[in-house]
Amino acid sequence: VQYEVRQQAAIQLKNICRECWVERVSFTGAPLPPLDGGSTENGEPKKAPLLDEEDKGLIRNNLVEALLAEPEKSIRDLMAETIHSIATHDFPDKWPNLLPTLLSTISQSSDSSQALRVHNALLALRKICK
Repeated sequence: VQYEVRQQAAIQLKNICRECWVERVSFTGAPLPPLDGGSTENGEPKKAPLLDEEDKGLIRNNLVEALLAEPEKSIRDLMAETIHSIATHDFPDKWPNLLPTLLSTISQSSDSSQALRVHNALLALRKICK
């Protein structure tokens, strides 16, 4: 798949996960309007649809592997940002295998054929810990 298509897909995924992973609330607990500022016909803020748990599970299961295999820096950065966004809400309760997956990949650092995967795992780990 072309670089531009993969990059746009990574941008869309990041935005969808930010907007639709959990309901956005203020520090007081009041719901916040969507980032796009949309409103209903009555002028009330439109609520963003939330992803269901099945979709979230598919994203969690495939996103790390996609990041580990990604050669392009800009796409890696977008995927790492998405992982950070999801981990903020789901780690460790709903995503217990996140750190073991990354640490397992990092432990393969002596195998030169795994250099990209190790680099990308370190990038994700850095983003999560930041």
